[in-house]
Amino acid sequence: MSVTKSYQKRRRYSKELKARIVAESLKPGASVSRISLDNGLNPNVARRWMSEARTAGKTPGAQGSFRSACQP
Repeated sequence: MSVTKSYQKRRRYSKELKARIVAESLKPGASVSRISLDNGLNPNVARRWMSEARTAGKTPGAQGSFRSACQP
């Protein structure tokens, strides 16, 4: 007897959903884990979206604000 697992396709999320999750996660005091779980996502997915948005320069303060804040 052999047991085969059904193949699960990779989920696709709209740009609007990604932007909303990232925006909610960036609010002061927001819990990325709670926001992710409330939306049926793994928190690692939301953190990856946040990282991608930061790299693309689409988040507030993404234009080197950390570097300039650390320099005298």
